[in-house]
Amino acid sequence: MSRLAALIFRAARQIAGRKRSEWIDAMEAEAATLRGNSAPWAWGCLWSAIRDRAARDWWIATTLFLFPIILVAWRGYVFFSTASLLNKGVITDLAAVGFWIVSPFPLVLLLALLTRGTSGNTLIITSFLAMECFNPVMMWIYLDVSPLVWLGPNANWYKADPGITIKPLAGILLDGVVWFTAAWIGSRLRIKLAKLG
Repeated sequence: MSRLAALIFRAARQIAGRKRSEWIDAMEAEAATLRGNSAPWAWGCLWSAIRDRAARDWWIATTLFLFPIILVAWRGYVFFSTASLLNKGVITDLAAVGFWIVSPFPLVLLLALLTRGTSGNTLIITSFLAMECFNPVMMWIYLDVSPLVWLGPNANWYKADPGITIKPLAGILLDGVVWFTAAWIGSRLRIKLAKLG
């Protein structure tokens, strides 16, 4: 069996979860006995694992669709509220950027409190990647601006440019720290609440 097929089976095992791990093991053993390329067999197993998990945990698919929409609306609300306060001189440039950076914290914390295990982790990571790709993809689709402009020398991750320049790599790292800190705190709180109840 090729390394690619082994990697695909590992991903399928993670997606399928403990309840279906024996089925993945059987599929992997069958693929190991095949002569030739076993990658198509592995891809089929991965697709079946995704479909099976979506059928068992339908709320994950629903949340994967709804959570980014809610998060975009929330971040837009925070962005425009702080931008208007910034224009009026009520808050400083640094405070505005700080609000923009920490804006996903309460929603990610709530998501981490409501989900558990591999499903919750997958949901949080997928939502994070969707949010980080949202602005470049929307600018590419609607404004015909290449996503590579975000890597240019004048790129500012927070496009309002209130006087503070944050390069894309630093912006992604700051966003990641906020997301995964909120997820960690939420999962710890969920564990503590479960022990109390």
